[in-house]
Amino acid sequence: MKTRKPQRLLLILIHVAIVGIGLQQPASAQEGTYEVQIKKKSEAKKSNRWTLADWLTWKEQQKAMDMWLAKNSHHSPFEFSLESSALNYDRMSGYANSPKSNSHHYGGTLAAYAGVAGLRAAYISSVENYTTWNGSFNLRLFRVYR
Repeated sequence: MKTRKPQRLLLILIHVAIVGIGLQQPASAQEGTYEVQIKKKSEAKKSNRWTLADWLTWKEQQKAMDMWLAKNSHHSPFEFSLESSALNYDRMSGYANSPKSNSHHYGGTLAAYAGVAGLRAAYISSVENYTTWNGSFNLRLFRVYR
């Protein structure tokens, strides 16, 4: 039994030494790994980063495209529109226990503008034989060009 205790003590010392070396090595290896990962990430970001020359080139391309569009697009002062409408609702006479009546109105509008002046015509019809035509001459005082 006495011979086993020194062997056991020697095995414990060897085990502690191995574990101690094992714990120290990954810590230094991890620091190196982190440095490598940080360098890889910064290089990846650097490859995607815009330089001043890249930005100036992009700006010149945008300017050239804008100039081409301005040269090849023509603003028309004429505008036409066509609208349609449908309105359905229940109507009451206002008296207690009075029956509801259903109303249906249909219509359309046509408009034409030349610059700031325009004509507009509208038609409305209902099932109660109610029909109306409206017409107007319009001036646009505050014109916004798109």
